[in-house]
Amino acid sequence: MADLSPLLREIRGVYSDRARDRLPDGSVWEMIDWVPDLMQAGARIRGAWLYKSTVLPSPPDGLLYAPFIAGPKLFVISGSYAHDIPLSGAIGATQFSAAIPPTRQNPIFHRNRVVVPAADGVTNCTIITWDGINPPVPATGPGGAINSATGRYATVWKDRTVLANSNTQPSIVRYSQIGDPTIAFDDLSKVNTSYAVTGLAAQRAQVLCFHDSSVERLRGTTPPDSTLTDKTGDLTLDVLWDRAGCYDARSIAYWQDNVLFADARGIQLTDGSVVRNVTVQGGVINLWHQVFNRGGKPDTVAGGVYRDYYLCTLRKAGYPPYTFVVDIPNRKVFTIGNVDSACYAFSVATVEQLFGTNQQTKQVTDLTPVFDPDASKLQIDDNGTAVLPTISTGWDRLTRKPGFKRVIEAHVSYTADRDDNQEVLQTYYINSPIGADKALGQLRPSKSYIRRPVPIRRRMEGLGMKITQTLPTKDTRLFDISVRTYPEEPSRT
Repeated sequence: MADLSPLLREIRGVYSDRARDRLPDGSVWEMIDWVPDLMQAGARIRGAWLYKSTVLPSPPDGLLYAPFIAGPKLFVISGSYAHDIPLSGAIGATQFSAAIPPTRQNPIFHRNRVVVPAADGVTNCTIITWDGINPPVPATGPGGAINSATGRYATVWKDRTVLANSNTQPSIVRYSQIGDPTIAFDDLSKVNTSYAVTGLAAQRAQVLCFHDSSVERLRGTTPPDSTLTDKTGDLTLDVLWDRAGCYDARSIAYWQDNVLFADARGIQLTDGSVVRNVTVQGGVINLWHQVFNRGGKPDTVAGGVYRDYYLCTLRKAGYPPYTFVVDIPNRKVFTIGNVDSACYAFSVATVEQLFGTNQQTKQVTDLTPVFDPDASKLQIDDNGTAVLPTISTGWDRLTRKPGFKRVIEAHVSYTADRDDNQEVLQTYYINSPIGADKALGQLRPSKSYIRRPVPIRRRMEGLGMKITQTLPTKDTRLFDISVRTYPEEPSRT
C-alpha cells in the first residue's frame, strides 16, 4: 500500500543556512512573496503595494510620519526638496521647500517639530513646523561658531534633540536644550565617543551610538549642561557590542523597547544590554552575506517595523532590490521582491500604515497592502509588476528508512483565485539534496480550498519540491504538500 507522507505542513520561514536535507521542521529552502501564517493559511501571497505620491524631483532620502498636534503629516525629503504627501485621497506631493539640505537618515519628531539633520555634517539641521492651516514652514536650526546644531545623525532622548557626526567632529554627540531644539546648543552639552558615529538610537536610560563595527552606550539621565549646578552631568560611555555596527542609519528601527539595526554581519536586535543576530537565529545569515556583498557594498540599507515585522531592504545599482522580513517574536524570516525602498515610515494613528519609497520612479509607496491584500483585484504592484510567489521545500527522505521509494504523486492543498481557468502554479521537483529543479505539472485556479495531485512516478531516495506562480491572482494560499510513495524492499539497490 502506498504511504502518504507530509512534505510541507507548518511553514515557519526560510532556513537556508543548513543543507537542504537538514532543515528544521516547518522550514523551507526558499520563500519569496509569501507571508507565512497569514489569514489562516500556511502561507498567503503578499498583497500589491500602491503609489502614495506623484513623481518627486529626485529619489527620496528620508521619510517621516509626523504626528503634529494640528494633525498628522507624511513628509519626504528628496535631495534639497521637501514634500507633504497626502495621507488620504488621491496620490500627490505638495512641495513646501526646495532648499533643505539632503539627509542621510529619516527626520525625527521632537515637541511638535520635525528635525532634519544635514548629510554634509556642515549645514545646520532644518526644523519644520506646521500650524494646521498654512503650509509647513522650514527654518534653519540654531547657529553660532560653537553652538550650531550640526550633525549627520539625530534622535530624541529625554526631551532633548541629540545630534552626532558633524564634519569636523565625527565622534562627538551633542544634546540640545531641554524641550527646544531651536535654542542654541550649549557647547558643554557634548560627549566624545570612540569612533565616528554612523547612527543614533534612544532607549529609556541610554543613547546607543553606532559605529562601523561596534556600538557604544551613553548611559545616565543628564548630559553635561552649563545651566545646571552639576555641569558635568552623569553620563557614562561604555561598549555594548564590538562585533557589529550600523551601515546605514535608515536601517535603525524600534520594537517594544528594542532597537534593530543592520550591517554586513546581519540584522541585529538589542534591548540595550544583549545583542542578538536575528539573521543567524532565523537561519538566513549566508543568504544575507550573499545579498549584502553582491557587486560590492550596498547603496542603501533601509529598515522599518510594521506590526511585529521588521522589513530590511538592501539596494545595489545593477541588482534587483532584496527585502528581508523578520517576524520578530518568532524569529521567522522570509523575503519579498520588487520593493525598492531606501527609507521606511509607519503611522501611529488608529490604523497603522507602512510607507516606503520606489527609488527608480522617485515616488513614495504605501506598503500596507503587502500584509493586508485586497482580494478583489489581481495582485499587481503599482509599477506593473505582478506578484508571483515562489516556495521551495527542503529535501526529505519521505520515510524514516533509507533506500529508494516509488514516488507516485504529490498532493498540493491550495486556493488560487483568478477569473479564468489558466494554469497559475508550476510545480518542480528535485531527487537529491543538491539537484536541479525539474519541471512537473501545472495547477489551475480554484477560488475555494482544493487538494490536487501532481503526477511524479519516479524512483528516488527522497524528494524536494518547488512551486512557482506564473500568472497574477487575486489571492493565493498554500496549506500543505503531501507525497504518495511505495517503499521498496530494503534489499533492492
